[in-house]
Amino acid sequence: MLRQATLWIYDPANKDELFKILQPKINVTREAFDRTYEKNVVENKMWATDGGVIRDSAVQGVVNSLVRARVASGACSESEQIL
Repeated sequence: MLRQATLWIYDPANKDELFKILQPKINVTREAFDRTYEKNVVENKMWATDGGVIRDSAVQGVVNSLVRARVASGACSESEQIL
């Protein structure tokens, strides 16, 4: 259901309806909504459309960054690997 909602949000044909739904809840002007929609939905694609699957390569990229920043060693226990 979350995937369907995300796909609905990403469909430009639903932009006006999304504004009608959100406006009374978040009290935003149309101009502010349009800017936010453009940045978060169109440009950044802020929400995953693949059901929220986190790929191993993405996790490895974070681990590599933490190792380079000397926040982590890169080694983990077997129990940490399961998580």
